[in-house]
Amino acid sequence: MRRRQPHDPGLREIHFGAWENRSFAEIDAEEPDAIAAFWQAPGPSCATGGESWDMLAARVSAAADRLAAMGGEVIVVAHFGAILTQLQRARGMTAAEIFAQKIDNLSVTSLRRTGTGWEEGCANHCP
Repeated sequence: MRRRQPHDPGLREIHFGAWENRSFAEIDAEEPDAIAAFWQAPGPSCATGGESWDMLAARVSAAADRLAAMGGEVIVVAHFGAILTQLQRARGMTAAEIFAQKIDNLSVTSLRRTGTGWEEGCANHCP
């Protein structure tokens, strides 16, 4: 049976706090060390008043686990960050490693829950 689930805030894109809707140049002029740490050592570093990559990954993973526990197939429409966190989890990669993965607009990524964790079916565009 197909049914639309309510919006899940756990699947939202990363929250950049004070950096939301600002350019890199603007942030770099005010907080060069903080923005450098965020991109050069992703994971625990966070935007001022925002969340870190690790916080995003934990939040999205919890939401994905809740959906998977319902059973059956689930289609999630999500943003770049949310998708990458789950690919990172399936591949067992670091945040810095997963940042190299391209995710195109309107692309499809397939993941499935197994008895031991998550595995990737395909990323970005499925054959």
